[in-house]
Amino acid sequence: AVDFSHSTFKSDFDFSNTECSGMVLFKDTAFGNKENSSMSIFDNMQCRESVVFADSNFRSEVSICKSNCKKVLDITRCSINNTMAITDTVFSNLKMNYTHFYSPVYIKGAENVECIDLQNAWIDTILNIYFIGHSRIQNLSFNKTIFSKNSIVSIEGIDVEDSCEINFCNIIGALSIYNSKILTYCPSGHER
Repeated sequence: AVDFSHSTFKSDFDFSNTECSGMVLFKDTAFGNKENSSMSIFDNMQCRESVVFADSNFRSEVSICKSNCKKVLDITRCSINNTMAITDTVFSNLKMNYTHFYSPVYIKGAENVECIDLQNAWIDTILNIYFIGHSRIQNLSFNKTIFSKNSIVSIEGIDVEDSCEINFCNIIGALSIYNSKILTYCPSGHER
């Protein structure tokens, strides 16, 4: 495993073109600072396990582009305070549970994924999830998420095959799911 836990990167951080056979961990890590504009780049990263950002603070712009994460891209209990773009990146699961979104996040992909999980999140900005060509997603979950009055959440181009859960949410802002299919089944076998 590669462990960057309890680290602070006050200026640019470049982890692009990196191959990792084990898990990559950024726990309690700070990227950027309030005073300077900076970038955190994870482009063309190849990871055979999971990439985990836990309890971390993103003050720099973040780019995760054309990367391959075989298992989970986990951005849990984080604070996103600058633009984050996750584009053309392969992952089986995307977890952003308990994460606070204060700056725009753009997720664009073309691959099928098992799960996109944003449970217990706080969204106070733009969150755009766009998949090209109706990518299959097994589970989509926004359970217990708060969409503030400043939130604009749009989801486009997905086919949800197993479960789409938007339970116990407080939606004051906008949530749009369009050009998508929800293909889940009721216990009786009738399509919803």
